[in-house]
Amino acid sequence: MVTVNILGSCVTRDAFSNQTKYQINNYYARTSMVSLMSEPITINIEDIDIKSNFQKKSVFQDLNKTILDGLLKAPSDYFIIDLIDERFNLIKLGNSIATMSNEFRSSNLVNKFNFEEINRFQDEVLSLWKKAVAEFFNNVYKVYDPSQVILHKTLWREKYLDKSGEEKSFSDPMVIGINKQNELLNTYYDYIESFIPKINIIDMKDSNILSSENHIWGLSPYHFEDKYYSIFNEKLKEIVDQPIFEFYNTNMGSVNLVKEYDYKRSYLDLASSSNLELTKGLQFDKDGIPLIKIRDLGPQYYPVTISLYGLELISKYYKEKQKKYYKGFINVCDYLLRTQAESGCWYVNYDYHYGVKEAGVCKAPWVSALSQGWGISCLVRAFYLTNESKYLDSAIKALKPFMKDVEEGGVRKKIFNRFIMYQEYPTEKPTHILNGFMFSLLGIYDLYKATDLDYVKNLYDIGIDTLTNTVSMYDLGNVSSYDLTHLLIPGNASKFHYGYHLTHVKELSAINSIIKSDIISKVMYRWLSYAQGNQSCHRLTHNKFSFDINGKTSNELLSDEENIITIKYRLDEELEYAAYVNFKGKRILTKSYSKDNSFIFVPTEDNYELIIYVRDKFNNVLYKSVNLRVLEQKQTPFVLKDIKEYLVTKTNKLKVENNISITITPNEYLDRLRFAYYVKQNGEIIYKGWYKSDPTFKYSIERADSGEYEIIVFIRDINENQINYTLTI
Repeated sequence: MVTVNILGSCVTRDAFSNQTKYQINNYYARTSMVSLMSEPITINIEDIDIKSNFQKKSVFQDLNKTILDGLLKAPSDYFIIDLIDERFNLIKLGNSIATMSNEFRSSNLVNKFNFEEINRFQDEVLSLWKKAVAEFFNNVYKVYDPSQVILHKTLWREKYLDKSGEEKSFSDPMVIGINKQNELLNTYYDYIESFIPKINIIDMKDSNILSSENHIWGLSPYHFEDKYYSIFNEKLKEIVDQPIFEFYNTNMGSVNLVKEYDYKRSYLDLASSSNLELTKGLQFDKDGIPLIKIRDLGPQYYPVTISLYGLELISKYYKEKQKKYYKGFINVCDYLLRTQAESGCWYVNYDYHYGVKEAGVCKAPWVSALSQGWGISCLVRAFYLTNESKYLDSAIKALKPFMKDVEEGGVRKKIFNRFIMYQEYPTEKPTHILNGFMFSLLGIYDLYKATDLDYVKNLYDIGIDTLTNTVSMYDLGNVSSYDLTHLLIPGNASKFHYGYHLTHVKELSAINSIIKSDIISKVMYRWLSYAQGNQSCHRLTHNKFSFDINGKTSNELLSDEENIITIKYRLDEELEYAAYVNFKGKRILTKSYSKDNSFIFVPTEDNYELIIYVRDKFNNVLYKSVNLRVLEQKQTPFVLKDIKEYLVTKTNKLKVENNISITITPNEYLDRLRFAYYVKQNGEIIYKGWYKSDPTFKYSIERADSGEYEIIVFIRDINENQINYTLTI
């Protein structure tokens, strides 16, 4: 789970309301940057007369200046700042400055302190603010890397959607105030972007997204319609997300299938799967650039290894946020800039004898589609990281060899005089190495996404057309071949390696996540099944493999009862099924292979491991391992949506005297649920009760506190599904 600290307002906090991916460690609000960096004003929290604990705490933190210390002592994965709470004037208290928030105004402190109010639009405030921002970030960057800090830029809106969804404008006097505040915010944003290096930006200033009268906190120029927060989370995802993989452990080794290719940041799974520094025989020069040992020549710079090392470093940087990876990556990219020829190539300056003698020798200087593709992928990521155009210019230049045939000093060669393939080794007789070709396609794709140039897209499309039409030529029936020399050089044996086979599967998954091709998908899963022991004459794949318990798709067993577990595989042929049930690492049940796909299991403990198998007539085997949990006896599998209507209409008891009291039933579900409550008085939130297992809620009110109350009840289940509803009193 990604952890987040927030310094700002509900503009940022509300974006995380229904998120299960993120955990907010700390949320600091109702403070200004000038106040935050000012001298502390000592006061006990008990001396602040505000009913809301959140509001009381906010005033206390603003006066005592504890926010920065809290941020530095408890850093999170990411730190998000918004400036909406710079909407308050300041107050001068002796040698200190605090925030004239609405909470401070409504507290007893207004009469307790002798203070001077300072208008936030005065020139002297801007000067104080800039000084405070510089000091603040100097402290923050001692704990956070710049890549972990996010500025959430937004503006107040002049228009809003009313409760019926109709677009309306705020009153003219209010619009004048909105424009004045937005002018101040833009000044602040410009300063931070100019003087705070490498900060991430989420720009949400789009005026087409409006405020909303249906917002949970009521109508305000900075309480937005729902799509605002969806778009914010999409932009946050681009900054935060690590690549998404699906892990498989096969007979040939483990492999990560790429579910969503990242063309900006990390490269495939290199953050965890590659560690070139441990490679035997690899050396590094004073700038951290790797050299490989070549017999009779000694250490040599090899562009393929250098670019791969750069991609490993940037991937580890985004995963671990360590500055050494950032520095090492930039060193690699700067080396690529220095050594790139006018032809766009990174040349290999020694002869290379390919493993198939008949293919011929690569005569120095020669260029590889693999080194060009990985070099482009490095430089594109350097451009995104630094916003320096020199890296993108070099990446564009590196595309030149893809426009020339091998005979002209490029990397193009045709298969059967029809399909153009980019060659890893420019030998006299083409070898058509698959992994180098696919890596070069990913490099061209990275460049296309960064430039949106038609000719780059054309080179990518040419390669994809070749791949989809020729990839099955590499299928050897139970493994994929490394190249096509067994087809193109008579009498040659096929070349294959299990490690490269899994690399092919991974590369196909990355390309398929981009183009969504039925052909690529079929080959990818077929080759994955080879790694699991299958053969091409009959394919068993995980996407057809499933099971159910007691007729329902579930991982839940009923305690002390007979549970019928059924293994399923979508295929119109005779198959055999087997299963093991393990408890604490020991096998407690064995179902041997048979045509019967169901068996009975009676659980007496909790948390079992179920391993199910399917076998075809060729002895190809596919298996799947899952964890099962046990429900209490007679308890049925729980789905939150199934009880929503029951909870809302039948199980709430509401009583208003000197307190508000709510009780949630039915009791048989209580161990599966957590509850939270908000209390609003006349549209303003006066209390927040965070999630807890106790369903009983009470909130005391004075009889003098007349008005309309709303109680918002939030219910969350063990799977983090959530419902809420509102009671009006």
